[in-house]
Amino acid sequence: MGRLFVCDPVCVLPFGHNAPALKYFKQKFSSHFSEVTALCSVHLPPKMVKEFEFEPFYNFYYHQFLTLSHVPEAVDLSLNCNDPGFVDNIEALATADARRLLDGYSITADDTILFPSVDFYGLIGLLNALAGRSAANQPAVYARFIGVMENATSSYRVPLKEFVARILEAQSLGARLSFSAEAPPYADELATLLQQPVSATPYPQVGNLLPMPELGPFVMYCPGSARADKGYFDLWQICRAVRQQDPTLNIRFVTQILPDSIARHWENYTSQLYALPGVELLPAIIDEDVMLEQYRKCHAVLLPYDTETYALRGSAVMMEATYFGRRILTVTGTGFADQVSYYGIGDVVPTVADLPAAILAMARQPRATLQGQAAQACHRFNSDAVSAYAYWLGFVS
Repeated sequence: MGRLFVCDPVCVLPFGHNAPALKYFKQKFSSHFSEVTALCSVHLPPKMVKEFEFEPFYNFYYHQFLTLSHVPEAVDLSLNCNDPGFVDNIEALATADARRLLDGYSITADDTILFPSVDFYGLIGLLNALAGRSAANQPAVYARFIGVMENATSSYRVPLKEFVARILEAQSLGARLSFSAEAPPYADELATLLQQPVSATPYPQVGNLLPMPELGPFVMYCPGSARADKGYFDLWQICRAVRQQDPTLNIRFVTQILPDSIARHWENYTSQLYALPGVELLPAIIDEDVMLEQYRKCHAVLLPYDTETYALRGSAVMMEATYFGRRILTVTGTGFADQVSYYGIGDVVPTVADLPAAILAMARQPRATLQGQAAQACHRFNSDAVSAYAYWLGFVS
C-alpha cells in the first residue's frame, strides 16, 4: 500500500468545517494506506494541530477572501507578479509549496494526494509542480469539489473556467487526476465541464447515532455560523410564526449569534430574536464539544439556506446531522435538498414561509418515530457514501 496525503491549504481556522473535515478524511481511509499524513495551513492554531495530529505545511493564499487577524501577510500576495511563469504571486507561492510537498516527502506514483475540499491555488500549484514529471513520479491526485474555494482568485473573470482548463491541460500532459463533488448537482455540472465522470461523495461517516431526548420540549437546532446565506435573518420570522402557534413553549430554538465584526450592524435584529421566548442564542464561535452537546440535546436541525448560494453546494451540517441521527428541515432548491428527500433524512418544503408549519408537524411526531426515521436515513446515506468512496478511490473495481 502506498501513502496518502490529505491536503487542505484553507484549513487555517480553529472553527468551521475545514479542520474537522481534514480530520474525518485522515481517519477514515487510514486502513487503506501504509501511512496517512494530513497537511494543513501553517497558521492553524498549534493546539488544534497537535490534537488532530496534522502537519502544518501550507502558506495562506486567500487574504483577499478571508480576513484573519492571526495570519500575517508574510509575502507579497498582490496580483502583480514579476515571474513570467506565473500570473500572480499567489500562484508562485502555491507552486513553491507544492514542490516542497513533492520533494520533501519524495512522492512517487505509489502515493495518493487527496484534496477533501479543493481550493484554486492548492490544486493549481500542485499541477504546476507536477508538470514535466515522469510517469514514475506522478502520484494519483483526487480532488473533491464543494463549491467554495475553487473559485477563490481575482486573477480571472471566470475562475472555474480557468480551473477546468488547467486541469484538462494537466491531464493531457500525464497527470493522474480524478474528481468528485460533495453534492450530486455539482457533480453533474462538473462532469460536463471536465468531460469525464465525476463521483458524488458526501462526508465519510463523522460520528455515531446519538440517543434522541425522550422528554422535554422539542428542540430545533440551527448549527453553524450565523450568516445570511445560511438563513440567519429568516430565523426571527420562522421562530415568531412557530411561537404564535405554540405559546406554551413546547418547541425551542437554538442558534449562534453574529460575529462581533458584523453584530453591531444588526443589533436591533439580534435583540428581537433574543426577545422571542424559547430562543437560545449561543456565542458566534463554539468549539466541537459544545457543538456535539447541542446535537445531543436537539431533535431536529433547521437549514433555511439561501437557494442561490447553495444551488450546487452540499451542507456539512446536513451530513453531520444525518450521522448523528437528527431530522432535518430545509427548503427546496439547494444542492443537498434532493438528498434530504431521497434518503428520508427529513422534510423539504417549497419556501422559508412553509417552515413553521413543517416544524410544528415534526414536533407532534413521537420521539421514537423520529429516532427510527433518523437511524434508517443514516443507514442508507452512509451505505451509499461508503460505496461512493470505495469506487472513487479505487478500493473496489
